Parts: sequence; structure tokens; C-alpha cells
Amino acid sequence: FRQASSAFDPSTVDMGIKSTWCNDNTNFCNNVCLNMTWGAPINDGCEASNLQWHCTCGNGKNPDPDIYTFPVMHYTCQHEVQQCQDHCSTGDIRCTQECQGDRNCTA
Repeated sequence: FRQASSAFDPSTVDMGIKSTWCNDNTNFCNNVCLNMTWGAPINDGCEASNLQWHCTCGNGKNPDPDIYTFPVMHYTCQHEVQQCQDHCSTGDIRCTQECQGDRNCTA
């Protein structure tokens, strides 16, 4: 299983939202495996309670998360940035930029 992020606390997100994130992640795994012609996933899943997930294609390969931004990774990154920015004072551009830091939430 892969975890969303070492600093991310899944309990800060509503269970319904986490379920949606997991569904998106499972669909993404299926699409990546089929588009790479690696075969339909033989082991894909996501546990909404802790957002741990995995994706193994039919040929046994796992799509590289350094190349593919899986939805759970994207959503948790955005959530972390937003949580940080919520603590910034209104109009504090420096604070909001520091929250983004070196995070790349690109999907």
C-alpha cells in the first residue's frame, strides 16, 4: 500500500470525500493500466479510512507515482496546502506562498 503523504492526517477529511477520492484513484489506476497496455488492474484499491492505496496492472507492473499523479496524491496535496493557507491572515501573500512551498499538486 502507498500512503497519501507522511504529513497528511486523513481524519481531517470527511469520510464521504475520502470515498470519492478513492473511487477516483481506482478509476485512474484502471485507465493508466489499460492506456499503457499493461492489462487491466489485478490489484487496485484504496482504503477510504486511511487513504492507503495500491495499483498493480495485469502484467504485474505498478505505474510510477513519480510519473503519474494519482488522484489521492493530488487531493491530499491540495488539502494540505489549503489547511496551511486557512491559518494565514487575510491578504498575507507571503504566508500563502510559503504554504505552497515546494509542493507540486499538479494532476
